[in-house]
Amino acid sequence: MKGLLTPVVLAGVLAACGADTIAATPVDRGTELVQDLGCVVCHDGTRPELGPTWNGIWNESRVDINGSTVLVDADYIRSSINFPQQVIAGDYRGFMPPYALSDAEIADIAAFIETLTP
Repeated sequence: MKGLLTPVVLAGVLAACGADTIAATPVDRGTELVQDLGCVVCHDGTRPELGPTWNGIWNESRVDINGSTVLVDADYIRSSINFPQQVIAGDYRGFMPPYALSDAEIADIAAFIETLTP
């Protein structure tokens, strides 16, 4: 009984604090993360001078600044977030700051990016 009450109490505390519902899926959590971190400011496709768009990039090949061809997948997203100065697409010159995100958070962001269409 005691173990079952804990999630109910936690939900009540979150509701009392005005917290929205907890994101249920990786895509939902990824959506919240990119908004909360401000990623969409540079990657929404409306400001190409700031950063490459994420729209429709999943499973595409890209050429990085070293001339290497890379596939946009979860590994590419993870490397881009963890080492933004080393993984730079096209003509971009590394404006992105490094982020200290967990593997789960990066996987959620990748899940979100995978859903975006051109």
